[in-house]
Amino acid sequence: MKMLRMCLNPKVLAGLVVAGVATYLIAPNLIAASLPILLVAACPLSMLLMMWGMRQTQGKQTTQEPDVGLTREERIALLRAQQAILADRIGALERGEAHPAENGRGR
Repeated sequence: MKMLRMCLNPKVLAGLVVAGVATYLIAPNLIAASLPILLVAACPLSMLLMMWGMRQTQGKQTTQEPDVGLTREERIALLRAQQAILADRIGALERGEAHPAENGRGR
C-alpha cells in the first residue's frame, strides 16, 4: 500500500485528470481507450517528477561553494589543507586508530 502511495504524486494525478478531461472534451470516443493508459502512466510519471525534483535539489546544494570569493592560490591552499587532513585520517584508519576529531561524534 505504501508503494502505491509513492506512485500517486498529487501533481501527476492532477495532470492525468486534466489529460483525461481534455481527451473526453476533444474525442469522447477515445476516453475508454485512454483511461487504462493514464492509470498505467501514473507511477512512471511520478518517478520522473521525483527524480527531476531530486536533481534540482542536488544542483542547488552543489552550486553553493564556500570558497567562491577566494583567489586561485587561496583555493589551492585550502584544497591542500583538506587533502592533508584526509591523508591523516586515512593513515589513522590504516593504523587502526581513531582520528581525534571523530572521538566526540559517537562512531
